[in-house]
Amino acid sequence: MALADMTVLCLVKGRCNSCSSSNDDTTTRLALEGFLSRNTLYNGSRTSLLLVAVATRTIANLLSLPSSSSSDDGDNADDADDGRDNSQSSQSHALWPIQCLLRVAINRRCMPMALMLLNATIPNEMRNRSSPPPPLPSNPPL
Repeated sequence: MALADMTVLCLVKGRCNSCSSSNDDTTTRLALEGFLSRNTLYNGSRTSLLLVAVATRTIANLLSLPSSSSSDDGDNADDADDGRDNSQSSQSHALWPIQCLLRVAINRRCMPMALMLLNATIPNEMRNRSSPPPPLPSNPPL
């Protein structure tokens, strides 16, 4: 395995494990994106497969998280806010491998392959997400 491929692997692994602080998370993401943009020695196909695998796993983990429920009483209002913050953070965390995959696809001119990989691996739950049906109207006055 070439040194550039090992660097990609280490940066991706570091990105997956960097949940401790937002600053570390951003630094690792920027380092990975910068490396993928400027370096031409890494294997684009292997990197694409790695990023698709990470994206699929991250999205599957996001889908398996329990949804935050809100309470009717005002005592747990802060907890509901924290759940929304965690959900938004999780969604943001789920996008980074796809962003990096697209960067590889653009730089290596392999967009069709990258999109086919994503299409083949993204869970069906993500594809079939639709907005909830509109509420039924109440009985109209006669």
